[in-house]
Amino acid sequence: MTERTTQQDDSPGLTPDDVLQGLEAELSPRGRLATAGLMLMALAVCAAVSSLWLTEPGLPTRTHIGFGLIVVTGLCWSAYFGWVLSRKKVLYVNHRLAAGKLAVVFSSVFLLAALALALLVPGKAKVGFAAAGMGAFMLALAIALLVRAVRRYRALQARRRELEAELSR
Repeated sequence: MTERTTQQDDSPGLTPDDVLQGLEAELSPRGRLATAGLMLMALAVCAAVSSLWLTEPGLPTRTHIGFGLIVVTGLCWSAYFGWVLSRKKVLYVNHRLAAGKLAVVFSSVFLLAALALALLVPGKAKVGFAAAGMGAFMLALAIALLVRAVRRYRALQARRRELEAELSR
């Protein structure tokens, strides 16, 4: 007999009711507070940098570009946190995929900007390469988290296909 009669061998021990309850679970109050706090911090950084940017018109072009990138980054992270809070659900794989992609993009931009500073601005090589080192670390961490999220997503999709095939029999 090739058909499985029990699911104990390959299931995590969850009943259908457990799965449904998990799908309906809301983000915990602690998780919601943490996410809201991160959103507020990102908005505070945007407000602080924007006020500096607007009140100092004589800044060098590279500073204007840097301030613009900081503001855009903060607004994107704020939008992400708002999206997570609006869903009111636990951190699912789609949230992790979105966060991983944002982290890779912004870490890459930071790394490239630091390298540009090191290579193109006279007298700023040490500072630029130090920042590039931090950017490389952040990018490696962001890539690792994104790869983990993609693997989890693929595993869940494969499991979904298995379950749909079982149900169609």
